[in-house]
Order: sequence, then C-alpha cells, then structure tokens
Amino acid sequence: MTYANQATADAGFEGRQRRPSVDKTRQTLRTWFASVIENWKARREAKRSIRHLRALSDHTLRDIGIERSEIVSMVVHGRSGRRSHV
Repeated sequence: MTYANQATADAGFEGRQRRPSVDKTRQTLRTWFASVIENWKARREAKRSIRHLRALSDHTLRDIGIERSEIVSMVVHGRSGRRSHV
C-alpha cells in the first residue's frame, strides 16, 4: 500500500460515524410510526365521540351538562376547555 492510498483510507474517520447506525434508524422509524398510529387512533375516537354526542337529543345533552354548540370543544379539550357560564 502506498502512502496516498493509506492516507485516503483513513481520512475523515477519526472516531466519528458518518451515518447513524441502522439500529438507530430502525428505532426512529418505529417510534415515528407508533406516534402516527396513536394520533390516528385518537382522532378516530374523537370523531366517534362527536358523532355519538351529536346523535343525542337536546334534552339528553342538557342532562349531562353540554350544549350542542359545545360538543366538539368538550371532546377535544374536555371540561377544562369549557367557558364558565356566569
């Protein structure tokens, strides 16, 4: 091996990796995919809840303390996001 070949082979690899490891990339993709699935499930459940609440009568909604105009807000933010009625 000549000096030029040896210098080129060692250049740029002084204790650091140039690309993330395959395992780290796989773990990152798994984490990302799991978060996409969880977000999709949460949105699906929220839509289902909104659909069920909208199917209730005004009387039933009043009994549980929700006005029809508050359905989406109550599902998305819960009671803490509700405006106080003074």
